[in-house]
Amino acid sequence: MTTTLLDEVSLGDTAIPYVAALDGALRSAGLWDDETWMLAGLTGLAFHLVVDPKTCPASPTAYSWTGVHGAAADRIGVTSRCIECIGDADAYPRRRDEALRMIKASLDHGRPAVVRTVDWAEFAIVTGYDDSDGVLFFDSRHDDPVLYANLGSPQGFPFLFAQMFEDRRELDLARSARSSLEYA
Repeated sequence: MTTTLLDEVSLGDTAIPYVAALDGALRSAGLWDDETWMLAGLTGLAFHLVVDPKTCPASPTAYSWTGVHGAAADRIGVTSRCIECIGDADAYPRRRDEALRMIKASLDHGRPAVVRTVDWAEFAIVTGYDDSDGVLFFDSRHDDPVLYANLGSPQGFPFLFAQMFEDRRELDLARSARSSLEYA
């Protein structure tokens, strides 16, 4: 059985949960080495605000994670792949298994993944896996591994988002800044 564990992966220093996870994952993968504030600005996520007209408590995180986070990575020249499955119990097992394959392949290439969590802070970094125990390991905030079967569905309701990072092209700062401001 296979075990992979990436060392010294930590969240970026920001109060924006997704940007903190993105920063840590990209730094560990060697795909980002600039300031965290610049990452937040160039991805456009420093300006991201979602408010439900009825002020639903979930509104800050109720948006298209795949669309927003895929575009954010693209703005800084990072290619990524996302998997999402929310509320579709029939599709969940297949999507979870696909996410697990992609996460494990990414980790095998030294690149952590970012996932949406329900029972922890909003986003976390997957730093490793152990096939013999069927578990994923996460950044240092999380002591407990998660069973493969529970990824994206800890209480039985499908709530899956995972993003893996592949490569980085040269950053065109003017293009990235313009795109970020257009998004804002």
